[in-house]
Amino acid sequence: MIIVQLSDIHLTRPGERTFDGTHDSEASTRAAIAHINNLSPQPDLILITGDIVHNGTPEEYAFASQLLSGLRAPFFVVPGNHDDRTLMAMTFSPMGALPPNHHEDSEFLQYTIEDHPVRMIALDTSIPGEPRGNLCPRRTAWLADRLAEDPDRPTLIFMHHPPMRTGIRIMDNWRCFGTEGLSDLLSLYTNVELILCGHLHRFATSVWNRHPVVIAPSSGVCVAMDLDKRDHLRLIQEPPAILVHLWEPEIGFVTHVSPIGDFPIKALEPVL
Repeated sequence: MIIVQLSDIHLTRPGERTFDGTHDSEASTRAAIAHINNLSPQPDLILITGDIVHNGTPEEYAFASQLLSGLRAPFFVVPGNHDDRTLMAMTFSPMGALPPNHHEDSEFLQYTIEDHPVRMIALDTSIPGEPRGNLCPRRTAWLADRLAEDPDRPTLIFMHHPPMRTGIRIMDNWRCFGTEGLSDLLSLYTNVELILCGHLHRFATSVWNRHPVVIAPSSGVCVAMDLDKRDHLRLIQEPPAILVHLWEPEIGFVTHVSPIGDFPIKALEPVL
């Protein structure tokens, strides 16, 4: 099974730029879509881990719907701190990017994807109007119910905010809080093989309470790897990328970083 992870698109209205006018989100989104559509083999599905739009407006979601409908593989979404839950549901439910079971909780956009070898659980960590995330007891209880339904099946959790520190101070201030219950819960389930996040705008990976966490880079704007505890955010013109997660029963998950761009390939004769 192949899962592509796309994150932190920050799409605006056509012609607008983000991040102090330095970034063309339409161009980067079109490039990411073309890159994913050119993958061979094609992914079984695409998980978009939040911040689909930048300002949470109806116009932005309409444009996002228009562009993302060009993806060849089916995709699913989870909200980030820049997203609006109501507009997300209105936009993406008719497209199938939010399964019908997301209506089980009227406040949060949380659901399961069942029809694959790996079970996938979308967890909503967003707090309206705040950059940080949170897992309240209600959201954690919902996850507990879902995990109890199928405790032996290989499972992946995807959400926007990382549950752990990354060493980039300002982003750590905006990580997911209220994760004590999640930590206790996951200690009961060895079948949770991977936790996918976004939000950081750069690739990072860690083992958090014995569970692998993989953070996707942004498909547009990259945050600098400032590990010197500075208190302001810096952007860097590193290549944007997606993640490609391969799962096979014999090996579990392997994650590959796939930079977005046109890169030449040269075939080499095998050396025996």
